[in-house]
Amino acid sequence: MEKERQIGLDGRKKERLHQKVPQMAVQIIAWLAGSWWGVILHALWFGIWLTYHFNIDLLTLAVSLEAIFLGIFLLMASNQAEIERDRREAAAQKRSQEIVDKILDIGVKLDRQQQQILKLLTDLQKQS
Repeated sequence: MEKERQIGLDGRKKERLHQKVPQMAVQIIAWLAGSWWGVILHALWFGIWLTYHFNIDLLTLAVSLEAIFLGIFLLMASNQAEIERDRREAAAQKRSQEIVDKILDIGVKLDRQQQQILKLLTDLQKQS
């Protein structure tokens, strides 16, 4: 039974790792595409291509394919960011609800204590 549980945990760890690797790749590509390093890399690439007079039609094809894939990667990164934002928002809302519940519970306890104090005061007045 313990081994089965261990294997199940290992399987879940592997599954999470397989989910994280593509997400990390998307984040790296999105970061590079939106950074000065990406600008420098592209300027070098285009400069070398044009300097050595390689086929301009092939460059056009490569740039078009790159734009398509960059668009897909940026959408994937945006989706991941939205999922993470929604997860954080849900966690914050849950924490807020827990705080409200605690405050309401404290209010109920306070009301009970006030009722007990009033009862004790009433009993004291009756005795005097």
